[in-house]
Amino acid sequence: MNYYIDNFEDEIDDFQKVNTSGKHFPFSNISFNSSRMGLTSIKTTAVRLVKPSLDDVKLGDVLHFVIQAKDDGGRPRPSGGDFWLPVMKGKTEDGFETSMAGRVVDHRNGSYSIYFIAAWVGNASIQVVLAMTAEAVDWFENQFS
Repeated sequence: MNYYIDNFEDEIDDFQKVNTSGKHFPFSNISFNSSRMGLTSIKTTAVRLVKPSLDDVKLGDVLHFVIQAKDDGGRPRPSGGDFWLPVMKGKTEDGFETSMAGRVVDHRNGSYSIYFIAAWVGNASIQVVLAMTAEAVDWFENQFS
């Protein structure tokens, strides 16, 4: 089932209809025509390390990553509001597993900064999850505020 949306009010109406029917919200089933901006896509969104370089990370450094949100067509999103969950996981030199959440700063222009502290000596990996698109966040805020 696909949903075609003419404007944001129709989108909210579709979500309310689905909500009252007891079905799940159709966030992944929304289709936009090619001239409209689509939802943020994890397939085309890019995450890159700004500083320090991977070869130069020291204990206590602040790691700065940037997310550039894009839609399915690869177009940069012009505004923010997406809900991101960044986590850094790793093992210390002693073999203990550890993790920490990153701090997200929304620049309200489709880009986001993520900050982590290099809190242990050892290997680490970064996982960034798109928990909700801006449209889903807006919908929930309107429903529950």
